Amino acid sequence: MNRLCKYLILTTVFIALGASAALPPVRGNDREWMASHIVIGKVTEISSKIISTGEDHADAHYKVTLQIEESCKGGKKVGEIIEFSFWRAFKRPRGMCGDTGQSSVPTVGGSIKAYLQEGTDGTNEPIYPNGFDGR
Repeated sequence: MNRLCKYLILTTVFIALGASAALPPVRGNDREWMASHIVIGKVTEISSKIISTGEDHADAHYKVTLQIEESCKGGKKVGEIIEFSFWRAFKRPRGMCGDTGQSSVPTVGGSIKAYLQEGTDGTNEPIYPNGFDGR
């Protein structure tokens, strides 16, 4: 009983303080279900910038240009050029845990399968944390 009480107290404290860890990868068909668009294409351009959000805290923001070679969901056209944006943790204070953004960065000239969500403003963002796979 004493062990259970300690566990419940610690769990309550972590929840109250908003403790979180990096998101686990979205598995299997869940990405397909979550995505408004699924496309396969060639990465033609990547731009990035580092945005500081505190003394020991910065994120890398990326914009990817993709030429669609195959549209698997969502009605994008073959040959269409689209852009999508995402972020990754760049610098964090020692010992900090939490969301780290997208788990990888594609390479220019590489082919990827992207699982995208289209925002109300028409922008595209990959499902976090594994919204695209290299091909």
